[in-house]
Amino acid sequence: MLAIIVSAYYVSVWLNVKAADSLPDFLARELAFPFGSFFAQLGTSDHLFRAFKDFVVAPFFLLPSSWWSTWIEDVSQVNTALIMGAPKGEQGVTGGIPVDLLTLGLMQAHVLGIAIVGAMFGVLLRFVQGLLDRIPNSGVRAVFSAYAALKLAVLGIPYAQPALFVSGNFDFLTTALVIAFFLYLPRIRWSPYRPEPLAECDESEA
Repeated sequence: MLAIIVSAYYVSVWLNVKAADSLPDFLARELAFPFGSFFAQLGTSDHLFRAFKDFVVAPFFLLPSSWWSTWIEDVSQVNTALIMGAPKGEQGVTGGIPVDLLTLGLMQAHVLGIAIVGAMFGVLLRFVQGLLDRIPNSGVRAVFSAYAALKLAVLGIPYAQPALFVSGNFDFLTTALVIAFFLYLPRIRWSPYRPEPLAECDESEA
């Protein structure tokens, strides 16, 4: 994980998209936000009983954001408003603060929510692993396994808010559904028409 973050910094420098003035500043910002979010939410206790509604509305995040942004409150916006004083796009706040897995669980049902969300994450990874094991082609299975390991198992921990988790893996979900469709589609057995051979004529009839 640390190697990925360091690589991201140098790639941003190479592309002239500097997210920080130096590597230590970049590391501090990228590694500190989970701790800052957790203790900020725990200290205020204003959003610690969201009752898992963020998971109930998660399927809507597959739609364009313009369709749901006006009536669904993204948990990241709540976190950003608490820490920055305003949600992203208001009062000069140009960036959002993501919600990690621990903070997401805390915001659903306090300490109990941490255990429940952690268990849900484990069940999700076990379910995905079961689907991967059923892919018969080893090459396709290896590609999907690498994607799931990085985008779901690793990046799903620091960037766990449902809106980002669902929209960020839209291509994976779509491709998985297509593959599942062909895996479970009943095989069509073609029985091409074969004309019956003509009855042999008796020599006497000929």
